[in-house]
This record gives sequence, C-alpha cells and structure tokens, in this order.
Amino acid sequence: MEQGKAGWHLIRGSDYFLVRRALRKILGDASHTRIDCPSENNFIQRLSEALRSEDLFSPVEAVVADNVGYLSLSAGELKELADLLERFSDRKLLIFVHLIEEGERKLEDFGRTKTYRLLSSPPGKVVDTDREMGRRARVYDLARELAREQGLEIEQEALKLLVESAGFQPVVIDSELRKLAIIYGQEPIGKKAVEEAIYPNPKTNFFRLSELLMQGDPSALPYLRRLLREGHEPLAILSWTTRQFRLAYLISLGALDHPEVARIKGVRWRFDPLERSAHAWRPPRLRQALLNLSQVELDLKSGRVVALSSRQAQEEALIAELARVAELARRVWGRERAI
Repeated sequence: MEQGKAGWHLIRGSDYFLVRRALRKILGDASHTRIDCPSENNFIQRLSEALRSEDLFSPVEAVVADNVGYLSLSAGELKELADLLERFSDRKLLIFVHLIEEGERKLEDFGRTKTYRLLSSPPGKVVDTDREMGRRARVYDLARELAREQGLEIEQEALKLLVESAGFQPVVIDSELRKLAIIYGQEPIGKKAVEEAIYPNPKTNFFRLSELLMQGDPSALPYLRRLLREGHEPLAILSWTTRQFRLAYLISLGALDHPEVARIKGVRWRFDPLERSAHAWRPPRLRQALLNLSQVELDLKSGRVVALSSRQAQEEALIAELARVAELARRVWGRERAI
C-alpha cells in the first residue's frame, strides 16, 4: 500500500503490536492528528474539524481515529460520517483503528454494526491483522520482515528457532530480534547464537541478569562475570540492563500506555517481574539508578573517556556500576520485606 495515499482504512485486530505496525505502514511519514473515540463527546464534529485543518506551518495530511469500536452513532451521525468520507477521502488519509483487548466485547460485535459496514465499504480498505496472522507461515514471513528492518543477517534455521521459542507471538519475536541486534549488530547470526540469547535459556541470558539485579539477588554479580567470560560485550550488557530499568521506571510512574511498555504488557514473563520490581523500588530510586546506568552507558558509547578504551577497563566499569545497583536493590528489597 502506498504510504500517504488518500482514502480511508479500517484497521482491526486483537494484537497491539500488529495493529500499531499496520498503522505505521499506512501512515508512513504523513503528518497526522489523532482522535480517541471514547473520549470525544462529539466525534463527528471533532473529525470534521480535524479534516478541515489547513495549518500552513503543519498541515494535517491524515487523521487517525482510535478505539472506533466504541462508537455508537445515530442515523443522523452516520449520514454525516458518510458525507465526510465522500468529501475528504480524495484529499486526506483517514485511518480508523479498532483494537480488541482481552475482556472486551468480541470483534464480531462491532462487525455487525452499521458503523462497521460504512467504514468497511468500498472504496474503504480493511486491514484485519488477526486474519493476516491466521497461518503460522505468515508469522515466519513477518519475522523475516522484522529481521530485515533491524538489519540482521540471520540464518533461516536460527530464525525458525526464534519464532517457535517466542510462541509465534509477534511482539515477542520483535523484542528478541531487537535484543539480537543489540548483541550482534551486523554480524551473521546462527542457530547457536539464538540458543544463547533467547529466553529462558540459562546459558547467557540478559533478561535473567537484569531480573537478578532488580530483585537484589546475590547471584547477580557472579552471573554478570559469567556473561563477560563467555565473550559478551560490556556495552551490550549495559545497554540491555539500562533499557530494563527504563521500562521499570516507566511502569512505576503508571505510564502503561508508553509505546515501550505497551509492547510488553501482554507478555507476562517479561512484564510481571518488571511490575513487581517497579512496585518495590518506587520512582525516585529507579530514576537514580537509571541516571547512573545511562551515564556509564554514554561514557562507554562515546569513547570520550580514555580510561575506558580497553575491554578490561570497560568490564571493570560495568561491574562497579552494577555492584552499586545490586547493593541498592538489596536495600530496596530488605525494606520491602520488612514492611
């Protein structure tokens, strides 16, 4: 589908990652405004205003209407919506998004409404992510696309192993590929590399390290030294640990709709440990730990600190910083258990 093309589209599905990915592909780099259907008292008026916006400095090329499945329009409002589609669909890109979350009414309920029939009628286009991912072969195709986007050179058997280990869940596949990109960059990735990196393999597990650190487990530092002995780069370990602390900090602030957090909310083995740690640590401590980790990461990345130019110096800096984090974690959990 051509990016930025005028017309209207209805994206529907139950997988947050796939729905948002479809939205990004259709939007491309088009400037856009968003409307959240449940929170709008007058959806038709708000949509009309957004479509008519002609700001010379930031012209709106597209309008995205989120949570369209909650719309309950009268006959008059449906006619107004049809008029807006007819009037603006040759000049603007309109995207209606219906994300079905667990516990909400079924997708088919919205599919029987007059609103759905209008939005899915030609020349409108429907993107049904659940139907597109209905076959496992399509999940492998998606994994290959995601790997290309990360610039990864990964063997077919290695990718197959990753997809199966991720339970054919797109968001987990994407997360694992991003992790491999951090660890291996442009290096070729074979089956052994995937076996060492995927969760929950105990041999070399960055997830496990960050989990041990956050929980104040005394085995965290021995585990870190083990990873270093096995050849993992200090910067790769630090970058991953910093990211996990950033996620925990966002969760502690209640920022569950933040894109980084939203992508893992449905992946319980990733989200639950972070949520428990976020509750125990609380925002001030997590913020301080995150700032310290980020500063060391910047020092290692920039190369400006001459004393950190050697591998040994980088390992020592990493061990020293994570030792401080581990000590803080022990105090955090000691206080939490005392309470």
